[in-house]
Amino acid sequence: MTGEDVKRFLAWRKSKGFNPGTTLYTDRVILHNFFGRLGIDNPVKDVPRLPKFGKRPVAYSDEELKRFFAECDDWERALFSLALATGLRRGELQTLHWSDLDLSHRRVHVRAKPQYSFLPNDWEERTVPFSKEVADILRQHPRVPNCQLVFPSPKSHVNFRFMHERCKEIAARAGLDKAEWHLHRFRDTAATRWLRAGIDVRTVQEWLGHESLATTQKYLEPSKETERQLESMKLPF
Repeated sequence: MTGEDVKRFLAWRKSKGFNPGTTLYTDRVILHNFFGRLGIDNPVKDVPRLPKFGKRPVAYSDEELKRFFAECDDWERALFSLALATGLRRGELQTLHWSDLDLSHRRVHVRAKPQYSFLPNDWEERTVPFSKEVADILRQHPRVPNCQLVFPSPKSHVNFRFMHERCKEIAARAGLDKAEWHLHRFRDTAATRWLRAGIDVRTVQEWLGHESLATTQKYLEPSKETERQLESMKLPF
């Protein structure tokens, strides 16, 4: 394999509509690390670095969340309450086992699940706390017989589209723009809420499972809600 092969691969990915600023950047990094780890001639070194364009995270407002949760049934309320309280990624929620939940100590353990070909980002397992309120909701959440998953799809297995579609269905029922509702945005919202509540950024980094503190610091960006608060501050004359 040569650098030209890698360039053709990235060009093909771009022709399929993948974002050059995120997905293709990640592809190049993964390939670079793959060949480097093998200790063989690395063709990626001949491919120019791709710029990475990071989107600012967007958090749902309390009003939007109230409307969303008002339309949830008990099953949906358990799922999205945990997502909002812990900032778990979609794959972490989809492969979550009952044995990963410690309701007595109000903790969720993010662990690798080789049976689902799932590994936490950066290969890093972690533990995230949650409130008594969320623990009480999860205690009422029913278990599916002979199924270890906390939130299985209707066929009692991991379905990587199921939760995403459920999120949009609830948003539509609530009269919200379903194009703006994504499971991952509950993670963005969790991080934003933690930081605005005064939890230090290093702790939030640990809970989110970020390798870099800079990744966590992007949640310190001011939101539209903050800007609206600024508008209410009048000049003293």
